Amino acid sequence: MRTEFKVVTIKGNCFLYPVPVVKNHKYLLKVPTEDASLYIKAFKGQLITSPDSKRDDWLELGLHTDGRTSIYGIRQGSQSDKTINQMREEA
Repeated sequence: MRTEFKVVTIKGNCFLYPVPVVKNHKYLLKVPTEDASLYIKAFKGQLITSPDSKRDDWLELGLHTDGRTSIYGIRQGSQSDKTINQMREEA
């Protein structure tokens, strides 16, 4: 499971992408801009899982305009979602 992520803004939307980038397994995670740092902290601490290891926590939203990069959003009610909500309340 990759735990290092960077933030990028594309057309006003905030995304995280895992680093190092794996050429044939690229993806973006669409997150609220105000929560990006919480997600990064949660990944570093291995408090939430990425689509690499547990896709049940993520919904595939579609493909980036490059036609190859999957875009995921967190599944409401998943364990990762609950963890982020708890972290948000504690912040």
